[in-house]
Amino acid sequence: MEGFPKQFSDYINATIKPYIADKGYDWKITVTDTQRDFWRSNGIAPLPWRSEAERAWAQDGRPSEWEEK
Repeated sequence: MEGFPKQFSDYINATIKPYIADKGYDWKITVTDTQRDFWRSNGIAPLPWRSEAERAWAQDGRPSEWEEK
């Protein structure tokens, strides 16, 4: 992961450059790494990574209730 934050920022800046920087606008980008305990989607806690529930969310295109097994 070393170097990834700069690589990611460089990619984002290059992507938005024609639409923002080249037109003289100011911009700010913030990326946060929030603990999963604080995540909620429609009030529902995050589900286990690569779980059956995660596949259901992806297929449905929205969060749904799930039970931890």
